Amino acid sequence: MRPFLTAALFSLCAACAIDSSNEDVSDTESELAYGDRSFLQVYNTNTKHMSQKGKPSFEGSDFTELLSYMKTQAYVPDVITAQEVGTNRDDFTSQPCEVFTKELHGVAKNATWKCIVAEGAPSNLHNSPGGVAIIHRARLVPKGEKVLVPLYYWSPKGCNIEHGWKALVQKFEDGKHTVAVASVHLPVASSPDGTGATADDCSGRNLAAIERALAETHADVKILAGDMNHGDATRKLDAKNNLVLDHWETTYVRSNDLLDPKAAYRDAFYRDCANVKKTANEISTCLVENDWSFNGKGKNDARIDWVLVSGAHALKEARTIPFGAVHYSDHRAQTLRVVY
Repeated sequence: MRPFLTAALFSLCAACAIDSSNEDVSDTESELAYGDRSFLQVYNTNTKHMSQKGKPSFEGSDFTELLSYMKTQAYVPDVITAQEVGTNRDDFTSQPCEVFTKELHGVAKNATWKCIVAEGAPSNLHNSPGGVAIIHRARLVPKGEKVLVPLYYWSPKGCNIEHGWKALVQKFEDGKHTVAVASVHLPVASSPDGTGATADDCSGRNLAAIERALAETHADVKILAGDMNHGDATRKLDAKNNLVLDHWETTYVRSNDLLDPKAAYRDAFYRDCANVKKTANEISTCLVENDWSFNGKGKNDARIDWVLVSGAHALKEARTIPFGAVHYSDHRAQTLRVVY
C-alpha cells in the first residue's frame, strides 16, 4: 500500500528544495538528477481555472499550493497535463498558461518549462472549452504539429461534436526516446440522468478517438491524462451505508489492461491497489479511500481524474496529492514516474 500522504508534505524546507541553479536546456541537463532522461515525472491537474487569491479567477482555491507540494519532491515535473487553463467565459475568467510556467520557477528557479495550449496562445485567454494544456520541460522537443481531437458532447439528441471541446495531443523527442502526451478534459453530460459514472456522456467514444490519435504518433510511450468527468466505476451504498462496487464502467475497463487484456493502457493507481487487495470491491474501496479526486471519498464517482500510460517500462510512485490548508483546486491532482 502506498504510504498515506498528509498535508504536512506541503511544508517547505531547504533540504527538500531542488537546486537547479546550474540547469540549462543543453545536453548537460540529462546528466542532472532532476533532468534524468530515463524517466518522466508526470503530473495531472485540473487547475480550477488557475484560481489564485487576488486574481480575476479567484474561486476560493490557490493552484500555487500544488507547486509548494512539487517543491518538496525529489524530482521536478517533466510533464504536466493541465485543464481549465487560459479560458475566458461568461461564468469565469481563467489565467493564461504562461502564469503557470512562471510560477514553476518557485519549484526550480532556473529550470525551463514551456506550455502548449489547444487553442490561442500561452499568453492569452483564447483556449478551447475545457482549457487543456501540456506543460513540459524544455528538454522535451515537440516533434510535429500538435493534434486536436474534437470531442463528442452528450445531449438528448445523442453524441454530437458541436461545442468546441477538444483534447490536445503532442509528440515529443526526449533524447533517444519519444513520448506522446494527451491532455484531456471531457465534457460533462448535459442529460437529465446526471454526470460522472451514471451518465451517457460519450466518454467511451471520446477516449477511443484520443487513443487512436496517440497511436498514430507511433511514440515509444503514450500518456493519456486528464479530467474525464466520468467515474471509473459505478458504486452504491449498502444497507450499512458503506460504499460498494456495483460494476467497473465500460469506458474505464477498455483503458485498463488489468480489466481488459486487449486494452493498450495501464493505470498504476489501480495496479497498486490490486497488488494488495484481492476482490474487485476491495480494489474499488482502496481506490476511493486513497485516490479519490473529486467531491471526496464518499461519492459514488469520486475518481474522475485518470492517468493512463502505454508502452512504458515501468510506472512508479503513483500518488494522489492531498489538499493543504487552502485547496489548490476542487480536484485532487495525480503524479507518477514513467520509466521509458
